[in-house]
Amino acid sequence: MNIIQYLDRIVLNYNNSVADGAPCIQINTLKVTQPKQVAQFLSLINCVIQQLQSGDELNIRSFYYQNRDLFDSQSQSNSLISKFIKHSGLTRQQLLFTITSKGQIFGPAIYTFIDTSIEANYIQITSQFNCIEKLFTNASFLLIVEKDTIFQALRQNYAQIQSALNMDFLILTARGQPDLQTREFVNFISKNNPEIQIFGLADCNSFGQQILFNYCFGSKLLVGSGKLVPIGLFESINGVKVQNEQKLDRIIFKLNGYQRQQWISNIILMKTQTECELDELIKEGVLIEYVIEQLINNLQ
Repeated sequence: MNIIQYLDRIVLNYNNSVADGAPCIQINTLKVTQPKQVAQFLSLINCVIQQLQSGDELNIRSFYYQNRDLFDSQSQSNSLISKFIKHSGLTRQQLLFTITSKGQIFGPAIYTFIDTSIEANYIQITSQFNCIEKLFTNASFLLIVEKDTIFQALRQNYAQIQSALNMDFLILTARGQPDLQTREFVNFISKNNPEIQIFGLADCNSFGQQILFNYCFGSKLLVGSGKLVPIGLFESINGVKVQNEQKLDRIIFKLNGYQRQQWISNIILMKTQTECELDELIKEGVLIEYVIEQLINNLQ
């Protein structure tokens, strides 16, 4: 497929629609007629054509900042790019868009890419992971944690947890809300290493649960792995702030559609607790014991 010709054809169809008095953007089955969205798609197509002609890549965050007059937020511009990718059949790589990665992973593994293999215990999830073909590991599970502080504490105490469970495992974090690169890698593990269980550990609040939900089920345009099992934090330790029940109820409503009753029950329990961060487990000196106990209770 000549991508530039394909994009030029979309623009030509748009120009013809303007001449007919009914401006619209048609991308396969997607028809856009709302003026602001039409302008957004035109800016995206124009940007991609320039990138393809020059061969230069562009970070999706930069695309948002170059077009802030058209978008209310970066999530809105990201959604537009995802929608274009979905309906055009093109990939982000073909469009020369890159993403900023926050993800890092620890644990014994060999990562096989198109042109090389890397054996590493500690690796950053970069754009190179777009080309990953296989993951070789003896790990029995992947533990996704919300915060870098918790990730580092678990990394430093890896041997203790490994000894208690008598198995290897992987730890992953995106240091807060997961970026697209990290979520895509979690999806890759879920699909290509189905024997690996996936667990999630986040703060005892609505923000932490939303992070785990995003890893598990993704957004409307990026389906998650669906197999993540949250192991905490559902009960408060030294918390004082009242839970945002409205946000928790929204997560429960979404989980109902996936029939995740145990997760729902845990969030209902959470609503009776005060907000609490995982860092409290470190302060109390019980993080490692807590994680080991929760993993033993949930491992199959």
